[in-house]
Amino acid sequence: MQFLSAAPLVDKFRNNTFRPEEVGPYFMAHMIVMSLGYRSAYEFIIYFAFVGIAIGGVLFLKKQNGDTFANNFVSKYFCLGWVIGVRMLLLAIPVGLICFSLVDVTNFDSYLIELILILGGEIIFYLWLGWLFGECN
Repeated sequence: MQFLSAAPLVDKFRNNTFRPEEVGPYFMAHMIVMSLGYRSAYEFIIYFAFVGIAIGGVLFLKKQNGDTFANNFVSKYFCLGWVIGVRMLLLAIPVGLICFSLVDVTNFDSYLIELILILGGEIIFYLWLGWLFGECN
């Protein structure tokens, strides 16, 4: 895996010798970095959970993809993930409205509801996407 020098990757792409299996570490690193960024100890714990779910989710997707990062893994992730993301957004709006309206009635901690919805949504995203990955094989 390259960290600073892009030249070896450029050579592999230019010579068409980059194997689809090699995308795995780059994809995993991208997912981890996208999950980072915190301002408080509370947010650090949440983002640590996000990273754990992202790593577990990507490994689950790899398993569902025939235990490989080849076989159009990245294409499946972005294309199928887009559709699932849109569907989940459409589901999240009414669910969020219902849950946060209950916060006003029950005096329940809204941060806890937010945490449950976001982490639960991420888990559902990977499970749903994994199911579709399996359907593609």
